[in-house]
Amino acid sequence: MRVYKYIVLIGLWGFLLLSCTSQGSLRYALAVAEDNKVELERVLDWYKQTGEKEKYEAAVYLLKNMPSHHSYSSSIEEYYKDLDSFLKEGITRDDFISQMDSLYRSHKEDLVLDNDIRVISSSYLIEQIDSAYHQWKYGKWAKHLSFEEFCEYLLPYKCVENQPMDDWRIRLQSYSRGAIDTMEIECKDYRSNAKVAAFEVNKSMPGAYLKYTKKLEIYPIYKPEILLRLPYGTCIESCAAALQVQRSKGIPVSIDYTPQWPNRKYGHYWMTVLNNKKINVPFAPFDIEPDIQQERMLSKVYRMTFAPDKELTRRLKKGWIIPNSLRYIFFKDVSQEYMKTEDVVVDCLKGTHPSGNIYIATYNNQEWIPVATGEKLLFRNKISFKKIGRDVLYLPVCIDSEGRQKAIGLPFYLDLQGKVNYIKTDAEETESLCVDRKYPVYEFVYRNNRKIRGGVIESSPRSDFSQTSLVASIPLDTLTLGGMIRLETPIQGRYFRFRASNSGRCDMAEIKFYGNEGNEIPTRLIKCGREVNPNNKVNLATAINDNDPLTFFSARGEDDIWVGFDMGNTVTISQISYFRRSDGNNLFPGYEYTLSYWNNTEWETLSRQTIGTDIRFILREVPKNALLLLKCNTTGTESRPFIYNGGKIIWY
Repeated sequence: MRVYKYIVLIGLWGFLLLSCTSQGSLRYALAVAEDNKVELERVLDWYKQTGEKEKYEAAVYLLKNMPSHHSYSSSIEEYYKDLDSFLKEGITRDDFISQMDSLYRSHKEDLVLDNDIRVISSSYLIEQIDSAYHQWKYGKWAKHLSFEEFCEYLLPYKCVENQPMDDWRIRLQSYSRGAIDTMEIECKDYRSNAKVAAFEVNKSMPGAYLKYTKKLEIYPIYKPEILLRLPYGTCIESCAAALQVQRSKGIPVSIDYTPQWPNRKYGHYWMTVLNNKKINVPFAPFDIEPDIQQERMLSKVYRMTFAPDKELTRRLKKGWIIPNSLRYIFFKDVSQEYMKTEDVVVDCLKGTHPSGNIYIATYNNQEWIPVATGEKLLFRNKISFKKIGRDVLYLPVCIDSEGRQKAIGLPFYLDLQGKVNYIKTDAEETESLCVDRKYPVYEFVYRNNRKIRGGVIESSPRSDFSQTSLVASIPLDTLTLGGMIRLETPIQGRYFRFRASNSGRCDMAEIKFYGNEGNEIPTRLIKCGREVNPNNKVNLATAINDNDPLTFFSARGEDDIWVGFDMGNTVTISQISYFRRSDGNNLFPGYEYTLSYWNNTEWETLSRQTIGTDIRFILREVPKNALLLLKCNTTGTESRPFIYNGGKIIWY
């Protein structure tokens, strides 16, 4: 998913532009508070009078980092009331999005964002500091934190940016406690165990894993009681709710995220808890995805914090334009907690003279997305990047004064040994290319491999298929997601069927029949063996000839579940194409595709083709060892860069 809606309103650069190099010093904070300066001074004076030194330092920490924070005013409560009234089980995605949009538009004018330091009251700030401090010193789950860790994990008066300054810490204390009040009494191993407490609260939270829609990004929803009732959303909605619920009990949790997967679209957010051994342990809201896809490659991982990132703050102060993927500036880099990272130095492209607004980018299926800052080395035509992940394809870029992004270095693959491998195109040396997919096979496809192997095509002189003859067998021992079967001897007949080749299950998205002239023969379904689940809108027999590679039918040998085809009259079949249940990224007949190559500065089109019966993209002259990209112009958004070498694809 894209960077979440709780982003900093960096259009309000004035606050940053006025600050000095201490970026958020106490003096600066008091100055920009304007009329609210008196309220802030009351907080400082209060802790001076009480002699509570650590609380005074906690107040200073909050004030120094407060100038760039914003929160919705109390007017958002009316919006919450109306939102709560239409949330109900069973609402469809389209109805949900439509009602959300209508509701937001009706309240938009009344939703006000305030600069925290200009509106926060002394009573609220003192209450928040006292409550957080009590959790740290006298609670059960944060005794192992240092003062610095206390400031990061428990002290902030809000958990995510733009969250209203309400009574969340008190209101949620009794919410979803699970067994944390009794477990440490009953089990000595659980005494003051922050990880166990976090996991116990997590599994007791109401709600369920949200059905995905990124449409929720623009809507301001921060209240856990509502977030936990949403039927649709993204990982960040779940995390925002869980963070408030966990911290209200004094459990030291945070949100970690990657702004962009290096080999997929979007990014991802998850939770971590600082355990008693001072190790951050990842987990997911609602007790799902226990491994948080730990085996996936990562380029960068950040942890949400109250203090803004110093480097991005410096760039904002200079008036530089920050890319959308990094506009949430309240974070710290924790990449080394998740993977082996490298500090790399790479060459600038000849003739480029980048400004200091330099980034390293990864590809998100459609474009290069910056994931970290970089810098140009003085007196050398080189750029450096710190702590980036291995096994990832990168591109050095810079953002100019108009917000335009351009490449300033060659794409490079940082391999598993931490070595930089430049990918440089030499258009003079070419080779022939033949591909049948535009996207690699990932785990979510492979884990269904037992269901997407084998299958046979049979013919019959009768519509009841009481007598059959084998026409073709589809590969059983290899994971082949689509292909063309050319019959050595064309088969004449009217009735054909597809069934599983053994007692197992065989999922198929499409089957197409072709005559001697390469013409597609129209079919009508004449009999479907019992459907696996006729109430399932995807797994239907009619999906096998609906011209949609994302719908599928499940044949099953054990229950004699198959599908038959009536050609209308006797025809001659010479070719059969098949498309298994998958991600829809095999090339499909009638769809138009564009093949491009990276010409060292941008994507350049090589060829556009409409796919025929051979379901392959073929081109005789392609720059050798070039970074290539195959996109479908007809439908779909998933495409990955690759190198074609010796007839094989190397995906990135």
